[in-house]
Amino acid sequence: MKWWTCVVLMCAAALADDEWREVRTAQGPVRGRKHPTEDIYTFYNIPYATAPTGQDKFLILAPLPGPVWSEPFDAVDEKVICPQALIMAELVPKNPVVKENCLIASRDPVEIAKTHARKLNFTNVDDIYALENFYKTASMELLTSDNFFYRTDSIFTFSPCVERDTGDGAFLTESPLSILKSGNYRKLPVLYGFSEMEGLTRIGFFDIWKHKMNEKFSDFLPADLKFESDEEREEVASKIKKFYFGEKPVGNDNILKYVDFFSDVMFAYHMLWPVKLHVERGGWQQSNIFVRIFLCG
Repeated sequence: MKWWTCVVLMCAAALADDEWREVRTAQGPVRGRKHPTEDIYTFYNIPYATAPTGQDKFLILAPLPGPVWSEPFDAVDEKVICPQALIMAELVPKNPVVKENCLIASRDPVEIAKTHARKLNFTNVDDIYALENFYKTASMELLTSDNFFYRTDSIFTFSPCVERDTGDGAFLTESPLSILKSGNYRKLPVLYGFSEMEGLTRIGFFDIWKHKMNEKFSDFLPADLKFESDEEREEVASKIKKFYFGEKPVGNDNILKYVDFFSDVMFAYHMLWPVKLHVERGGWQQSNIFVRIFLCG
């Protein structure tokens, strides 16, 4: 009986050893776990840097050095996400762990900060010091109470922006559009892809937005379109509305055109424009360029 017990314990120990793989890194030992269905070991959530958090987030521009450790770091999937309103639950891991330890930037930081503060009932937005103090002292629950997904012009409020080249590790110091137009970048094989039904991400707003689109379609034009006057803006909006919906009002009968519109302004256009620039700047001569379109039905 003791002999069988010893065999069982040895087998269990062997299985336990096989489940984990330990490797050495510059920061310390890391343990990865064997994938449940594939013959590989997976390593998640290894902190390669330390993001400034709290008030330091507004004072330090570059990431801080990554942490170091002497005991093995269990690199398991903790389902960490950045602070955010938890909408579209199907895209968010179950039981996510919200941490501020991530870097977030925006396209127009000051104006975006003002707009968001107004939505959170802060009015003194033109006083930059008061605005800064508001963001430093507001709770994380308040700051993430808005889902940032409501804008009719398809802008995501907080998104990456061009950084000032301060010599301290800035990553994006020039607009991607400017880089593509210049052709001064390394030409690598690239695959672009989108689905014809990407606009379904806006289907939850349809019952409200169909009325708004009939009242003032110009509110739904992409924010990066610029016009000489309000008259020109309304004229272009009328042409675009007619292109997608013809002479009919936006409604249940042409809901697929509603999906098409948002597929184009949110996804397809922003995929195909870089493809065009990449080809024009000789990208196809030095590497392969692929475009994948997933058709439904």
